[in-house]
Amino acid sequence: MSHPYIFDEFFATGRDETISPFLTPKSRGWGKNLSLKSAVLAAFLLAFAFGLSFVNANASHLCLASVYFLVGTPALLNTLKDLRSLEINIDVLMTLAALLSIIIGSGIEGALLLVLFEFSGAMENMVTQKTKNALISLR
Repeated sequence: MSHPYIFDEFFATGRDETISPFLTPKSRGWGKNLSLKSAVLAAFLLAFAFGLSFVNANASHLCLASVYFLVGTPALLNTLKDLRSLEINIDVLMTLAALLSIIIGSGIEGALLLVLFEFSGAMENMVTQKTKNALISLR
């Protein structure tokens, strides 16, 4: 007979967070593929910002700020973590390029870069999680 999970113990097992015994069944769907959902929302906001850039610049900038917040914040946090460990990789360079694109007046291009990298990261996470779950189920 197995004992119940302690909160930290569950996450240490490496299992998918969406099957956590600490979540209600209704709330499990919200966390599944969250990075992919945020990337899709950011892509729609980016397309909307591009369309609005021809009509209303202020509304376009608001949508663009939402894109940077939605997909730029996780990228920036990962970049800071990599820089703290003195690790320079493609994610660090991509995030810096996207954020510095605002300075040269190419905010839409920087947001597009962030959205594309968020899509690739989300797909990588999905494949990794499926593989991890398959390996765990083989035990």
